[in-house]
Amino acid sequence: MGFSLGLNISKVYMYFGTVRDSDNHRYSYVCCVILIVRCQFLYPETAILRYTPSLLPAIMAVLHSKPYSKYILHASLMHRDQREDVTYAVISEFISEHKTPPDRFVIYPQISLRWKPDDPKDVREEVPDFGLGNFTHQTPYFKLRIGAEAKRSLEVMASLPEPSVLETHLDVLSTFHSLFYQGEDQAKAAIKGRQTFLDLIPFLLFVGPYWVSVRYGPFTPNELGVRTHKSSDSADFLETTRAIARFNAQPIRRRLYLLGTNESTAELERVISSTDHLAENLRAEAAQYSCMFIIILSLFMCQWRLQRFCCALPDRRQNVVES
Repeated sequence: MGFSLGLNISKVYMYFGTVRDSDNHRYSYVCCVILIVRCQFLYPETAILRYTPSLLPAIMAVLHSKPYSKYILHASLMHRDQREDVTYAVISEFISEHKTPPDRFVIYPQISLRWKPDDPKDVREEVPDFGLGNFTHQTPYFKLRIGAEAKRSLEVMASLPEPSVLETHLDVLSTFHSLFYQGEDQAKAAIKGRQTFLDLIPFLLFVGPYWVSVRYGPFTPNELGVRTHKSSDSADFLETTRAIARFNAQPIRRRLYLLGTNESTAELERVISSTDHLAENLRAEAAQYSCMFIIILSLFMCQWRLQRFCCALPDRRQNVVES
């Protein structure tokens, strides 16, 4: 059986990626031009490598951040075994760039949220990886404006491909799907504990340096009693059934952002700015605050010094008369 083989260059791709040196474990960044060569047999329907571009590494995203931010972002991806603690450090740095002025918000790591704050016997908690908010002298002492939950980077993210390329990747879809309901449980706990300003709250969901922006709430009373990511037998049966169905449903595509890009910076600023008005009173209160303990201590020291001075006056007068 004979066949003819034709070669033609169908597309040209520019690929940026990383290469590991197996001897000294150093990384170097390389750029190469890939010519996609399509091999086609006699019959068009038997063309092979028709979907070759989808199997190749994606085009690396263009980062617009400062050199320092780029440096730590690439450094966080050089670990063979990705860990969540590395992700936390990088996220904190990028979020901190929006702390202008410095009192705009506080990054609160690992904030504990009681699942049933009115039941002292129920010790269950939800713990977001980050909370963006402001302190207050009223209970609760920290008001949550934005929540954030993060997971370690996936292998497919190692070369920092364009976010749009990953939006349909099965592993990425599945991870963000599970992360969405984990964040939802945390939002419910925050709302029930009256640690939010409103009955809804924005959340930032991170998988490595990639993230999505979501908003939770408002919830019905039955919805507030159901944890989707960690189910509970004591919750409302009908709402629990609905929650299980949503959790087991097909993951939906979400708009992805990559830290260090202009799109990510703009979206972070938009989300944070949308909650600025909620904390205006707390920031004004903090700006005018003067510690009463320091004032009382200062008055006490002045009184003590005055007493010592007054006690020393008779002795000084006697010494003057004698001389």
